[in-house]
Amino acid sequence: MAPKPGDDEDFEEVLNKYDVRFLSLSRKGANPLRELVSIVQIAKIFIKERPDIVHSFTIKPVLYSTLASMVLPSSAKMINSITGLGYAFTKRNEHKLLFSIISTLYYLILRFSKAFYIFQKQEDYEELNTIYPIKNYKIIPGSGVDTDKFKPTPLPEENNILMVSRLIKEKGVLIYLEALKLLKEEGIPFKAKLIGPIDHDA
Repeated sequence: MAPKPGDDEDFEEVLNKYDVRFLSLSRKGANPLRELVSIVQIAKIFIKERPDIVHSFTIKPVLYSTLASMVLPSSAKMINSITGLGYAFTKRNEHKLLFSIISTLYYLILRFSKAFYIFQKQEDYEELNTIYPIKNYKIIPGSGVDTDKFKPTPLPEENNILMVSRLIKEKGVLIYLEALKLLKEEGIPFKAKLIGPIDHDA
């Protein structure tokens, strides 16, 4: 389970060529009834498809798919990739109720499911480990790329710097700009680009 990248019709057309199921899962939705409906939808897919392995990415797919597996007589092996903890953790003082709810859900799945967890950041592991000790996990250095498609090439003579990200503070945009400022102060020539959508919901 993974979130769809926005309303990209071309990408959706590519996915339609494969055996893909689409769910109505809002990244920012907080209506309890709608969120419960999403969990029920996931449970129905589990019942119909009887998966052997369920690999989920990002917060809601991880939480909801694991909760669904816990209430079903499913033998599916759950693999949860924690790609970040979201603003409920990074801005917990501003979103105390949301932080409390999500922390409780993490506690439930960490304690009562046998899922395996993949973390991309040590600090995310340490944060969730304070909620409930995590035994089955691995920390990896990022999502990685297909090395058959993206092969190493010689470095260009010019210093070309590119950051691709949602344009929000939590993604390190301000740190990127500070780094460029330091390079300029050092007199190091470079060309820099910042590419990504503005996330009005963050």
